[in-house]
Amino acid sequence: MIENFNKKYIIHLMQLNEERKENLLSIDHIFKTYLDSNKYDFIYREKLFPLKSSSISLNKSDALDILQSTASVGLKSLALFHKIPRFQKLVRLRAPLIIITRLLPEYFEIPTLFIKELDNLLELLNLAEKVSIETNLPVNVVLSPNIFNNISRNHKIERDHSVIKPYLTNETMKPIEEDLLHEQFQLAEALLSNYFKETNISNVISFYNPEKFFIPYLVPNIKNKFIESISNKELNIYKDELKFFKQLAYNYNISLKLNIKNDDEIDFETKDYLCPGCPFIPLKKIFEKYQLVFTNINCERIKSIFNIKNISFSEYFGLTFEKIQVDTIFIGNLSDAHIQLINQTRPHQRVVLLADSEPTCSIANFQTVKNLFKLPNKNFIFPYSCENIPQKKSLTIKEKKCKCIFKNENPKCIESTFCPALFIINKKISINTSLCIGCNFCKEFCPYGAIK
Repeated sequence: MIENFNKKYIIHLMQLNEERKENLLSIDHIFKTYLDSNKYDFIYREKLFPLKSSSISLNKSDALDILQSTASVGLKSLALFHKIPRFQKLVRLRAPLIIITRLLPEYFEIPTLFIKELDNLLELLNLAEKVSIETNLPVNVVLSPNIFNNISRNHKIERDHSVIKPYLTNETMKPIEEDLLHEQFQLAEALLSNYFKETNISNVISFYNPEKFFIPYLVPNIKNKFIESISNKELNIYKDELKFFKQLAYNYNISLKLNIKNDDEIDFETKDYLCPGCPFIPLKKIFEKYQLVFTNINCERIKSIFNIKNISFSEYFGLTFEKIQVDTIFIGNLSDAHIQLINQTRPHQRVVLLADSEPTCSIANFQTVKNLFKLPNKNFIFPYSCENIPQKKSLTIKEKKCKCIFKNENPKCIESTFCPALFIINKKISINTSLCIGCNFCKEFCPYGAIK
């Protein structure tokens, strides 16, 4: 979503040479080379994940089941999720299934590696594949934000020449029995503990801060030496990591005293973010006119940034059936719209529908807007939704016109769009072209005309 693209998006940028040498490669180049060399049979990429690849178009809700199915018959499979979904069951795989994510997991169901340095990416992806092959389990690889805006000198690729023919039996997709699953977890622990040997851990531990240590891996139900070493410690962590550490303490039955670092103690740059092109950016001008904003769109970032309450349209219709003392508005997807109720909305009930599909029948008094920055003061249909954000040519920065940082002003383009494609390096604003979708929102907010 750019998800769940959590409440803060952390960018830590090393000082990069403006003239890159040929042996310095970005993650995009390294990842493309990795895919070309490893010949995955099935790839799924969640919309707006910041690594590009050719992939099968699927609903996110179906993707995990399909990925396990393909790997269980012997198709080498790869997934790119913002945050790993929950498994309904684990089945025995005949080919590796690697699930790459960029947000800390909420649940610990499969072996998981945490990668904070781009130089280690290829080696640890190969390790993840080895663990998946030997345990017949999917493996999660979580990439820190530091990796996405960095370069590496270490890019030796090991080509995979193995071929597995698809094979299906009555036992395929049968859930792994509990005893066997525990044995596979023990095997994963043996493989990973043999690779990760150093256990020096300070009292400051962070996944998002590239300068701090973080546990390199975890295996469900097995307390590894890194988790043991932080047990009974007082740890200084960042707010976005609190949920992870609470779950870690609960799952592995360890005691942790967690101190949350204050904003003025954070020694790396952070910003809130939304998906590039998020429809709620142009809509936020409308929010300012309403005291209560409701939605049935389940996005934690939208709810936290704009202080939006999550309810169904039926609930909204009932709550506001009679005019109340505060002004309200509801934003929802067209496909979820209860047309019978929509057509009975009263003048004081303000509704905006995001066009995630074509309407199956007429909707009274709703027009589809075309100019995203000239929105009407009545009910309307926004031309796209979170699930079908249109992609255009990436934008660029005219450096000579980019003056906000030089003048010690807050960068309006970043502050107003919450876009992860925008970042600051060497006191200049830059655009990550692999994330930019050309929505022009930042261009609209730039007071100096520096974005084209």
